[in-house]
Amino acid sequence: MCWLYKKIYSIFFVFTVIFAFLQYSCAVKESTVYEKDGMLYGTVDGLFKEKWNDYYLRGLSYSQGGFWQDASSDFKQAIAQRDKDQRRARTYGMHFIDYFPKRELGIACYHLGNHEEAIQSLEASLSDFKTARAVFYLNKARQKLLKKTGLDTMPPTLAVVTPTRDYVTSSLSMNVSGSAHDDFYVSKILVNGNPTSLELSQKDVTFHKEIILHDGKNLITVQAEDLTEKKSPPVKFEVTVDRNGPLVFLEARPDGNNTIHISGAVFDSSALSKVTINNNNLPIGYKQFEKINYYVRSDTLSGGNKIQFVAVDRAGNHTTGFIHVVSSTSSCPPSKLPLIAYSGEALPVMKIPSGQTERNFTAYHSQTSHPSQPYIQLKGCEDGQTVLSDTLFLEGFVYTPAGIKDIRVNGQSLLQSDMNKSFKAFLRELGKSTRKTLSFSKLIQLHEKANTVSVELIDHKGLTITKAVSVIRKIPAIRQVGSRLTVSIYPFRESKQNTEPLADYIESFLTKCFVQQKRFNVLERKQLEQLLTEQQLSQESIFDQQTAIRLGRLMASETVLLGDIFTTEQSVEIIARMVDTETSLILAEKDVYWEGENLRGLRDAIGGLALKFKQHFPLCEGTIISKKLRSITIDLGSSHSLCTGMKLLAFRENDPLIHPVTKKILGRKTEVLGLVTATEVNKEFAKGKILEKFTERDLKINDKVITK
Repeated sequence: MCWLYKKIYSIFFVFTVIFAFLQYSCAVKESTVYEKDGMLYGTVDGLFKEKWNDYYLRGLSYSQGGFWQDASSDFKQAIAQRDKDQRRARTYGMHFIDYFPKRELGIACYHLGNHEEAIQSLEASLSDFKTARAVFYLNKARQKLLKKTGLDTMPPTLAVVTPTRDYVTSSLSMNVSGSAHDDFYVSKILVNGNPTSLELSQKDVTFHKEIILHDGKNLITVQAEDLTEKKSPPVKFEVTVDRNGPLVFLEARPDGNNTIHISGAVFDSSALSKVTINNNNLPIGYKQFEKINYYVRSDTLSGGNKIQFVAVDRAGNHTTGFIHVVSSTSSCPPSKLPLIAYSGEALPVMKIPSGQTERNFTAYHSQTSHPSQPYIQLKGCEDGQTVLSDTLFLEGFVYTPAGIKDIRVNGQSLLQSDMNKSFKAFLRELGKSTRKTLSFSKLIQLHEKANTVSVELIDHKGLTITKAVSVIRKIPAIRQVGSRLTVSIYPFRESKQNTEPLADYIESFLTKCFVQQKRFNVLERKQLEQLLTEQQLSQESIFDQQTAIRLGRLMASETVLLGDIFTTEQSVEIIARMVDTETSLILAEKDVYWEGENLRGLRDAIGGLALKFKQHFPLCEGTIISKKLRSITIDLGSSHSLCTGMKLLAFRENDPLIHPVTKKILGRKTEVLGLVTATEVNKEFAKGKILEKFTERDLKINDKVITK
């Protein structure tokens, strides 16, 4: 019986081989090569061996010609043999290809009108590896299916967290944040008509959008839009930006019984939140105008001859000053003395004559303390002063015997507010003042290097005086662009089909985007060109990654940005990778995909590519929480977008720079201590290795780190 089993097995093996051969022959025979516009589609380089990569590459050829049914069949054959989408899939030896059969099958199904199957394939592709091309077509397939079925009948809902209604701030910018929900897919969040970065449509999304604020009223409109272009009702907010502190004028007059009567008025366009005199809070509500009628006992003056006042508005701006009070033994009744209270430190104060013991507290006035001409006094703002922050809080007071008509800071009026009832009441009280001394403050945005701060005072006689000072803004070295991660952007390799070359345009605009976002230290293109000449290399040689890395090292660039461009008459796909020149590791790989004829759409896609790298390498600061030899632990982790291999600068904040008169902190000087790389990243913390020390000082707990 043994020979019988052997005979049956031999016959079965022969039939199996014949069946496989026939199947192979049919597969090859059934494939069709198409000719279209002088091009052949459905071909592969070399011998077709029915392997997964052969089916995939032939499917791509069919897709390029628009033969979607044949392409779909080949992609399914490829998936049956190898079903994971990925970049750099090894075919044999050291040969690699980008392999995305699920994605390309989904695109083929989309063009065939099989939208449900397209969605399924594209979602499967994204679960393996996220690509911009898959995201683009998944959004389109979902949109087509929803419009065809008519299932989506309701617009999305929107909840805005910040800003709150009637929000008042003095900030230069603010974060608009919230969430949106749709029964199917939210596709856009529009803030003032501009879409936020939202690639893939989802049922639930959260959003954050930083917007620049200007003085006065800022109207912010937020809407959510779904894939069928239905929009939520607009949510509108009015954000008031008030960078002017309260306007304050006060007068003091002795009232007998060892008391001083303080009168005057305070005004702020965004409403007052607090007014204190002699460290006592006055009972005021949230209103723009407050008439001051307050009494101070002379024996409670802690400063001896000063009464301090502080006025704060809803935005947090504050105006401070002193009412100078002196002792006098004049026989003239106190109520008959020409009394005035003023803010500032510059005017002289009469002291008690030696041997006098009787004390009547009054505010002192004389021709020497109050000149006949207007003047401007700035507190803590000196010509040539250096500031380490991006804003300057300017305080001062102005004086004129003829009455104040206007005060302008850098050309912006402080007295040309809306002429509402409160402001008119304040101006009336100011006009009644015995002497026209007015305290003010303003938050001023500073640019890097030299800034001019100008204050103008105009009185009712038409006289104008101006005081101008120069303020130098110095950015600490640790926060300068020169301390950021150095990147050299190389020309991208382009694969095109009957289209105009785009490589130069994309490289130029991408470099511009990188420079404008001020996240990376971008090296100039001419450095690369000079190096190519010195090394006697052609521009095409930089398409080789190892050559590009070697050139990057010679340029002292920490990273190089390399990429590929795939263009057709209808689309552009850009794939870029940032490579560490020291380790040759790919630190990040990003891509964008665009279809259309509008060049602006391509520019937006390139800008989006630059933004992806900025988001992958966020600029964030943390603290060293433990240290052992050459390793540290910091309070930054994956929740802060920190990744293994990212580099950080360790630094120490020294004592603050304090103004000698106002005692205000003008910023902190920093000392860069060393370079660290993240070796192990957890959600809320990370471990790092000290690569290099820049000083003899050792790193210690509570020192700071910032991503490079």
